[in-house]
Amino acid sequence: MAYMYRKYEPHVFLLDYERSLRAAFLFDELKTFASEGLPVDVEIFATFLVPFLVVFKTNDRRLHPKQREQFRHMRRNLQPRHRRDLDDLRLLFRLGGMVGDPFR
Repeated sequence: MAYMYRKYEPHVFLLDYERSLRAAFLFDELKTFASEGLPVDVEIFATFLVPFLVVFKTNDRRLHPKQREQFRHMRRNLQPRHRRDLDDLRLLFRLGGMVGDPFR
């Protein structure tokens, strides 16, 4: 996973990414932390099927239409490969039960 963009990123960046992946907490450890150390209104979501990425999320707040348009604009201006990555993550978190996508 760390080396999938090796033709785009410097080796030192990829090595750091690999090491951070190896040092990451397990999803069950993060769920325990959330239940013991965070307010009860904080939910934890992981990417569907493989809990590779995790989000600690509070209740949604209403976004002003200008903010929502700014998110859309930022997404549109990403390089295509980064936009695909973002959209894949959005899908995996949505399939993992997270709602309230600010890019919609």
